[in-house]
Amino acid sequence: SALTALAAAWTDLAEPALASRLFGAAHGLRKRKKLALAAHEVLATENACTRLRMVLGDAQFGHEFAIGEAMTTQEVAAYARRATQTSVG
Repeated sequence: SALTALAAAWTDLAEPALASRLFGAAHGLRKRKKLALAAHEVLATENACTRLRMVLGDAQFGHEFAIGEAMTTQEVAAYARRATQTSVG
């Protein structure tokens, strides 16, 4: 999904908290809509989340992921929009 791709991009840009929330948000939306992660995204998502856990630690990653997972569709859209407007540096 586009949201998963955005989360992966933020992982690569060294924004672990933002990326963790976006992965959580993508997971929450898929769960509520009863959708599965696309087969080609499974390994990449697992690898990115493993890297994020290593950087943030399990507790912080879990916290950020849970915040994203609990977001409504409208909150996810607003958060993703803000994320794309954030500059790195």
